[in-house]
Parts: sequence; C-alpha cells; structure tokens
Amino acid sequence: NADKCHFMTMVTRNSCFDFQVGDTTIKNSQEEKILGVIIDKNLNFQSHVNSICKIANQKLNALFRVSNHMMPNHRKILIDSYIKSQFNYCPLVWMFCSRSSIRKINKIHERTLRLKLNNYCDTFNELISISNEATIHQRCTNFLMVEVYKVLNGHTPKIMKEIFTILRNIYN
Repeated sequence: NADKCHFMTMVTRNSCFDFQVGDTTIKNSQEEKILGVIIDKNLNFQSHVNSICKIANQKLNALFRVSNHMMPNHRKILIDSYIKSQFNYCPLVWMFCSRSSIRKINKIHERTLRLKLNNYCDTFNELISISNEATIHQRCTNFLMVEVYKVLNGHTPKIMKEIFTILRNIYN
C-alpha cells in the first residue's frame, strides 16, 4: 500500500529525493513515529525527547493545579505513575540523546521532585539526595546494564545474542 509507505535517508549531506510507486509519490520524511518512538533522520532523538517532555509537562501542570487538594502520599504515587512513566518507554533507544535534551528531562524531573517533596528551595542534586532517587538518565543507564547482563548470561532471545559480539579478554 503506497499510502502507508514512508522512507527516510540518513546521510550527512542534504539529500532530498522521492520515489514514485504507481500513481503515488512517496516523499522522503525528516522523522517518523514507529511504535511510539519518534526517529529523526539525524538519530539524535530530539523530537522524541521534546514530545515526551511536552506530555510530561502538561501532566505535571495539571498535577500542580490540584496538588493542594491531595494528600502527600497520593501526590507521590500519581507523580511516579503519571509523569515519570513517560520516560520509561524504550529508553534504550533514545537514552543517548544530546546534553540539551538531558537538561530538559532533568528540568522536568526537578519540577516533579519539588512537587513531590513540597520543597522549593534546594537544588536538583539536593532534591535527588533527599528523595533517594536516581536521575532519569541514571535509570536509563540501569536499564542498559540489565540488558547487557541478560545478553551475557543467556537470558535473552537468540536474536539478541546474535546482535552483540562478546569479546573475551585474554589477559588477567
């Protein structure tokens, strides 16, 4: 079905060409959303991070408006399930985004911690320490380490083992 076909070129130079399939022209797209992850032609995932940050900000603003009418433990549960969950979907794909994208994510995380702890004075690092949480980037890195462990110990499907080449160190 030519109407459902899309393609993207990932090259360093600016190339723009289209395909003709029957009577339909398939245009070269700058980004595509596949299984909920926005993949752009530069593979920097800036569009995806902007999208999840926008959704998290909207949810956070809604919680700010009603937070005064909530018990603190209910507010914490809602924040963890409603906002932080935005950053749990496919982190292995987009976690190596730019520093500016990580700053955006950290800014949202800081706002959620301020609301969760009702603390508007301390720095982000102090809030992380008080809440005994990891940053979102650290959580994503933890997801990666779990996947590496699974591959190394044979707890993944065969195709994952075929993707990774395991190099053995011959030195003590």
